[in-house]
Formats: sequence, C-alpha cells, structure tokens
Amino acid sequence: MKANPFKISIFSAIILFAASASTLLAGCSDHGNDHGHDHAKHNGSQHTHSATETVFDAEVPAAAISAYLHIQKALADDSMDGVSEQAKKLEDLGVPGAGEIAKADDIEGVRAHFKTVSNHYVEGVRQHGAETESLRLAHCPMAFDNEGAAWLQSEGTISNPYFGARMLRCGNFQEL
Repeated sequence: MKANPFKISIFSAIILFAASASTLLAGCSDHGNDHGHDHAKHNGSQHTHSATETVFDAEVPAAAISAYLHIQKALADDSMDGVSEQAKKLEDLGVPGAGEIAKADDIEGVRAHFKTVSNHYVEGVRQHGAETESLRLAHCPMAFDNEGAAWLQSEGTISNPYFGARMLRCGNFQEL
C-alpha cells in the first residue's frame, strides 16, 4: 500500500506546529515566577542593577508613581488609553523618555521609551524610596531582543508592559 503524501504533509505540519508552540511557551514563565526556569539563559548573563542616573532627588511622589503605573498597566493591556496624558505629567517632572512617550503614535514606540522611563524610576525608588509601598521590581530577560528590561508595578501577578498579551506573564520579580 502506497503512503498518501497529503496525510504525511498534514502530520508533518502538526508535529512542526506542536514543536514550535512548546518552544514559544517554554520561553518564559507563566505566572510571574520562574518555576525552575532560568531566565538568565535567554541572554547569557544575570541581570545586574543599572547605573542609570535618576531625576528624582528625594522620595518619588505618589502622583509620579500613579502616572507611571498608569502607563505600565496600559502597555501590559496593549492599550494607549491615557498614556500620552500621563507621559506629559512625567515630562513636566523632567523624566527622560517621557516626552517621547507623549509624542509616540504607536505602542511599540511607547514601549521603547518606557524602558528609559522605567530605568529612572527604578533608580529613583532604589535611592530615595517612594510615597507608595506597594511597588515591586519586575524584569523580563526577553525584552528588546533578549537585552532584557525592568519595570515597576504594583503588587500582583507579572504584567509585562514590553510584550503585552503576546507574553503578558513573561518575567519575574526581583529585589528592589
């Protein structure tokens, strides 16, 4: 009996799809913790704290945190709602990257500049604290072609602003 080439092609496609899907799903954790998965393997090194300067010379004000968290949540939700308005508030505080976010017309542009804003916030909170106590530091090693990027978010499950729904839970919490 001769093999049906159509059945073999469909079978091959199913196997290829299953292998691709499992590779993508294994690329990051699902619930904001590592479940034994070493995120450092994505870029070959452990995440180190940046030496970024910060515009904050005292405790980061609650209003500044609120504007930042609005942008973080919107990006995690793949939304631009209110992002420009909140970025303008940050721009008024002199936060680098905020003006570019306010002017960006697409979500990927906002995400690229959000990394700069996040670096300043992380350093500001590390150096001076924040008027709100419910902040956590999160890091995704796969963001920006495996360069990795950090952000602050309120308590809860990882909500990745750099990937949104594509990889919403990619990342892990780190010590702030």
